[in-house]
Amino acid sequence: AERLAMTVFDKALMLLEDARHLTPVDELVVWLGGDFISGRIHEELIETTQLAPLEAAMFASDLIERGLKTLQKHAAAKSIKIVTSNGNHGRTTAKMRHATAAQNSYEFFMYKSLARRFSDSKNMHWQIGEGYHNILDIQGHRFRFHHGDSVKYNGGIGGLSVPMNKAVSAWNKSHKAYFDLCGHYHNWTPHWSWLINGSLVGMSSFAVSIKADYQPPVQSFLIVDRERGVTRALPIFCE
Repeated sequence: AERLAMTVFDKALMLLEDARHLTPVDELVVWLGGDFISGRIHEELIETTQLAPLEAAMFASDLIERGLKTLQKHAAAKSIKIVTSNGNHGRTTAKMRHATAAQNSYEFFMYKSLARRFSDSKNMHWQIGEGYHNILDIQGHRFRFHHGDSVKYNGGIGGLSVPMNKAVSAWNKSHKAYFDLCGHYHNWTPHWSWLINGSLVGMSSFAVSIKADYQPPVQSFLIVDRERGVTRALPIFCE
């Protein structure tokens, strides 16, 4: 886990340097999308997890802190914005709650603690999500961040594209967004108006159960242009 997590930040710096050959990049956005721990939301996880939820949250928090400090030191950015989403695995309750999901999340507490650790950092700004959606303006474009567990998918022709398009269309009727970013499904899937992030753990029993295609551990790197919007959406291969 430590090796894969640090590889994400190291390769992100490489891709950032490559992008700067074409255009200046002064503002960075880091999305912490949830499910940093397995938790104990299913009985089988009590048998398979190596750390209890609080121990796992502390371990994940330390890795995130190291990664953010790496960006602060080497990314040469004027501004680093951290936007967060709570995952379904980080909950303290048996079932997900809608109105009080954040208040019953190990990850929400983890984000709050991390923000306090970086409270003296003048170039770092935190937007910790409390509801399901976390909206952030990036270069004049409205981005909608969410974990992805509200997008229902049980396999089928077309993969995740069909349920994701339906969800985005429904949400856009009340609050239109330029681009959606979510995760949850362990399957990196790009689209013109949304991107589903991959998983740091790679293929798992959950990914098999939802009939996801095999993918290695992968995360995401995007470039957002003020005039053209998303101009790059690349996988960060973590191995």
